[in-house]
Amino acid sequence: MIKRILLATDGSDTSRHAADFCLDLKRQLVDAQVGVLAVEPTIEGSHGLSPSTLSIPDPERYQAELKAMTEQWQQDIMDMFRDAGFSVDAETGQGDAAEEIARVAREQNYDLIIMGSHGRSGFRALFVGSVATKVLQTAHCPVTVVKAPQEQEE
Repeated sequence: MIKRILLATDGSDTSRHAADFCLDLKRQLVDAQVGVLAVEPTIEGSHGLSPSTLSIPDPERYQAELKAMTEQWQQDIMDMFRDAGFSVDAETGQGDAAEEIARVAREQNYDLIIMGSHGRSGFRALFVGSVATKVLQTAHCPVTVVKAPQEQEE
């Protein structure tokens, strides 16, 4: 039985679509707890690049902006659940999104991970990588990947 659901969000439209799916599932599994995870990207975690390689003049300010943006994504999704009458837990991570999603799910004993997929393929998928694929390969529990609606695919 599913008792704990981890919803991973990155602020994208596909992530919002996954949140809608998760909210529908929560309505059916009233007793399930939902945790909303927004992983704060780090400059150093951006494919092995350093602030100097990226020509970021003020890396500390840039990292603070990333943190604020990530917190806003998470708050927006949490508000969506609260507006529907459900409580949710805030989960945090920093760095590589796939590693953090799998780590938080394992360490906090989640039974299911729900996340969106950007639907990248070909060269873009090879270059950018697929967070969803990495989570599917490393998670200890089932993963539901919610595909973007056709008009939102990249």
